[in-house]
Amino acid sequence: PHYWGPPGKLSKIVYRFILDDSQQPPAVQNGEVNMVNPVIASIPFLDTVKSIPNFKVSVQPSLEFQHFDFNEANPYLAQASIRHAIAYGTNRQEMIARIVTPLTNKIKPLQNRLIMPTEAGYTDTSHGYGAFDPAKAKQLLQRAGMTMGPDGYFHPKSGPEKGQDFTLNVSTTSGVDVRSEIEQLFQANMKAIGVKINIQNYSANTLFGTIGPKGEFDIIEFAWVISPFRSANQSIYCSYTDTGSCGNNWDHYANPKVDSLFTQALGTLNQTQATALYNQIDGLLWSDMATLPLFQDPDLYGWSSNYGNITPNNSNVGITWNANQWGLQ
Repeated sequence: PHYWGPPGKLSKIVYRFILDDSQQPPAVQNGEVNMVNPVIASIPFLDTVKSIPNFKVSVQPSLEFQHFDFNEANPYLAQASIRHAIAYGTNRQEMIARIVTPLTNKIKPLQNRLIMPTEAGYTDTSHGYGAFDPAKAKQLLQRAGMTMGPDGYFHPKSGPEKGQDFTLNVSTTSGVDVRSEIEQLFQANMKAIGVKINIQNYSANTLFGTIGPKGEFDIIEFAWVISPFRSANQSIYCSYTDTGSCGNNWDHYANPKVDSLFTQALGTLNQTQATALYNQIDGLLWSDMATLPLFQDPDLYGWSSNYGNITPNNSNVGITWNANQWGLQ
């Protein structure tokens, strides 16, 4: 009764938390819910909700992106050349064609971690480091002191895997079909360049509560859900030794130049200058191959057509940003 703005048009909004995305479309069909927003958009989900009468569907690129993180505590991944080899060997366009294009054709391989293609200031800062080039990937592995074994996998000449197949584990949240498909495509890509990949997945609680924060992984795949405020990225990419500011850096990555540029970007009120600094930071992240961004996630929203004034917001604020304006029509 003391709300300062115009009163909402609906008397109430009831939230239901359906943790299994596949159970959301049946809930619509049964009249249990009027709106859905899956954690990860998928082709089966889209096909189902599009077939529901009097139901609107919107699929748009979001401020969320899938990526691979490399744990530089691993003696092989500590070498930038090996991280670059993995990146050159990863066919991101194939992942998009298989997973994303059937949902929307607006998404391409992501060439910036800090600014999304749908935001002002987006620039391709990759300098070609994100290109798919298996031949170059193999050259880099050879230069890193590896020799090809008779089974088609490289063998390191030193380190804990000396004389054995060069093997890395990739981990993500278990039971998520989209991420499982990313891992399988990645596994096939790496086999083609001579890197053996074991898939070792965990529950979300374990992955984000233990495995990630404690650095108990080789390569980890998940999505960063970001806001329009680029300053929030500092804790992911600034040097892991700064535990006070860089608690989301699970990768043991450190570059003093990146730290300095973040300090400058966070200290200016001039948005043009800040954007230039953030793009400079991302250029360094590419040259270091700190992480490999894959693609923007498509956000899928669906709602009953008898509701009006619904406008999806593809940041972490979500679709309810203007819920006070929703109404029946």
